[in-house]
Amino acid sequence: MPAGTVHEHRAHGDTDLRLVGLTGNPLRLARPAVLAVGPLLRELIIAYTGEPPSPEPERDRLLAVLLDQLRRAPEQPLHLPTARDPRLAAVCAALHRDPADTSTLARLAARAGTSERTLARLCRAELGMSFPQWRTQLRLHHALLLLADGVPVTAVAHRCGWGVGERVHRRVQEGVRVHPRPGLYIVDSLHWGVVSKPKGKGGTPATMALTRAKAEFTLHPYDHDPDAQAYGEEAADALGVPYERIFKTLVAEVEGGLAVAVVPVAGKLDLKALAGALGGKRAAMAEAAKVERVTGYVVGGISPLGQRKQLPTVVDSSALDFETIYFSAGKRGLQIETAPANLITLTRAVTAPPSANPPRVRARHPGR
Repeated sequence: MPAGTVHEHRAHGDTDLRLVGLTGNPLRLARPAVLAVGPLLRELIIAYTGEPPSPEPERDRLLAVLLDQLRRAPEQPLHLPTARDPRLAAVCAALHRDPADTSTLARLAARAGTSERTLARLCRAELGMSFPQWRTQLRLHHALLLLADGVPVTAVAHRCGWGVGERVHRRVQEGVRVHPRPGLYIVDSLHWGVVSKPKGKGGTPATMALTRAKAEFTLHPYDHDPDAQAYGEEAADALGVPYERIFKTLVAEVEGGLAVAVVPVAGKLDLKALAGALGGKRAAMAEAAKVERVTGYVVGGISPLGQRKQLPTVVDSSALDFETIYFSAGKRGLQIETAPANLITLTRAVTAPPSANPPRVRARHPGR
């Protein structure tokens, strides 16, 4: 906590509060932060704040080691910024009251008397993250408080809007792993869709391409219905994302060669426009078997990134209207959210409007 920061303390569950005052700002923190406390650092804090105080020379040496450990402690992704704009603040307050609310940003914007695009812009400007990322952070924060108060994991899942059943239990435990010692929890942000960057050799060819390029992206898993045929619409409905912001990857034959078109699921590919964007005259949809063989992906999970062979690519220019867009991560039930510039750069794509005037369709939610 940097000096001069107005703050208050709230305790949840059994709490042993230990305060360590540091002269100046030796950790060079620009804002309050949550740091991971390992076993050694924990014991150093207990020893330094213990009663009675240690002799001065011993205390100085203890503080020096403690500072070394604090400087190495990784910051945890638990920052939950607050909004200043009254429209966004009203939406955030409603979700604080009910984290289980699964309303889309468009529906929340309508309640606040503003537009979805305005709220999305305000999220980036005031919160420093997208709306899905902020809502995930809110639910994580809420889950940690409930767990600290001894609420069962399944009940926590219900209150945080993750549905019911064994999948919910697993999802909560993936995000907040229960430590063997009662009352302690370890946050694992890689499972929460905050900013997912798979490590090692895991992931799909698409996610590995983004990781190699050191591009920021978020993974959004959802439950895929094996009987679904409209894959893009299914993803939009499951994730609560407007149809024009989720992009589908189509492969066509253009003048005897294959080419990729990345267009919003709300629109329809204009084959003539695609051919024109690539300097051709005619185009036709490629056969599914050929597409799977060339790209290395299966239909319904074809990503424009990480294909076996680099194909000429055209990205619908409407992608540039958004700070981030969604497209397949390379398998059914998994979407990537990233800046359109990352997709365009990595595929060496040209931008053009190869989709026919997509209607302004919003994500549907059965039963609402």
